[in-house]
Amino acid sequence: MADKDDSIKKKVDEGWKEKAREEKESLQQEAGGEKADSEKADSVAPPEDQTADAETEEGPEKARGEFPEPTFATLVSGLAAQAFVYLGQAEDPAGGQREVDPEAARHVLDTLGMLQEKTEGNLTDQERAYLEEILYNLRMIYVSRTQQRDSGKSNGATESK
Repeated sequence: MADKDDSIKKKVDEGWKEKAREEKESLQQEAGGEKADSEKADSVAPPEDQTADAETEEGPEKARGEFPEPTFATLVSGLAAQAFVYLGQAEDPAGGQREVDPEAARHVLDTLGMLQEKTEGNLTDQERAYLEEILYNLRMIYVSRTQQRDSGKSNGATESK
């Protein structure tokens, strides 16, 4: 009976691997033609196949208690949202104010950078492009904010002399 269980397990495992391989190839083929368009996009948006609708057929009331499907894009979007708050680009949901916290922003940027390194070679083209675009935009904002802060400190120190 142990042989029968092993063969069933193997068939299920092999089927899963084949489906994943086919899906990956399909996504790579689709991304090949769309790659140039996605790199030219002005705004950062998650891959289309990984967005979740906020409303269901039952209406928005039913959707409030539901969580979006856990995907790589939702993970990156959540971290990016935190960074935007820390960079003063969005209001803090808890306090409703915009405050800049460069150390916290740097921590989130480092986390996203680590995620990029650890997932290298394991992402779809869309996921990779999304993460690269998010990181680029956040890093540019971070540099701008820290330069503004540093130039403000320099000017303040010069004026006090």
